[in-house]
Amino acid sequence: MWLTLCLLLSFTRAEFPDAAENEIFHWNQGRQAYETRDYSQAIFHLQRLVSRYPTATHVREALMMLGISYVEKGKFQAARAPIDRFLEAKDIPPAEWLKAKSIQTRATLGAHQWNQALSLTHEILRKMPLEAEAHLLKAKAFDSMHRNAEREEWLQSFDQVTRDKNVPVLLLTEADSFRVELKLRTCPKIAALDEVGIRTQVSGRGLCLQEALVLVHQTLQRGETPWTQRSILDWNTNFASFRHSCLAPPAKRIRGQGYKELRSRILKDCQEFQTKILETLETWNQSQTPLKEIIRTVDPPLL
Repeated sequence: MWLTLCLLLSFTRAEFPDAAENEIFHWNQGRQAYETRDYSQAIFHLQRLVSRYPTATHVREALMMLGISYVEKGKFQAARAPIDRFLEAKDIPPAEWLKAKSIQTRATLGAHQWNQALSLTHEILRKMPLEAEAHLLKAKAFDSMHRNAEREEWLQSFDQVTRDKNVPVLLLTEADSFRVELKLRTCPKIAALDEVGIRTQVSGRGLCLQEALVLVHQTLQRGETPWTQRSILDWNTNFASFRHSCLAPPAKRIRGQGYKELRSRILKDCQEFQTKILETLETWNQSQTPLKEIIRTVDPPLL
């Protein structure tokens, strides 16, 4: 009889593990996962905490962490519910209100709800007109709407409100990364044209990559953050595309020996840009791990 009871209890715990869980367990596990950037596990535990224990001691902190975790995982629609719930409380301290509104804006931007994102930045700036993050998010919203003049206006405004102020490095590198992204977008594509057209495009793209690399370096000088890594990845991806165009020029109308000669001339053009980029990299502090990543991308010879 006793053995049968033990077996039944063992089966119940295995089949229904939640029976042994409680709010403290979910809070501790969720917070630890959040702090180590294991956002999937953070979502798993924090979502259970706020759903099953709505009056738990740490539920407000959990709601904020949950919203941020969803944004970090790119689940922007899901991020809205915990942040909206957080903002339902009365007498929220200004710093917490600002943080929640910024996360709400990021989630809205990620969900491609541009007009709503703009409205949220207006709401922040009405209360805190010098809030730097709102200036940057507003610039990003205008960019998503292809309103480039207003984007540039708010990027300049961001520079003004952050000048001579103690601004978090993470936010500054985010703005730098955004500028790298904008610069890379302007780099000419290499399309199937005649020799003159292709070589002109190769030259324009090579120069553009050099200019973008200077912006990447400026980002690195502020410090290594996830935004720094994103800039390096974007630049490396664009250089890899440039390299591919050098090795296989898209000249569909040129065949046989003519194509081989064209490819040889374009490779020499590309090698000149490659050499200039490597020379630029040599003048910078190459002990930085991110710069080594760029060098590994650029260094293999084209010829």
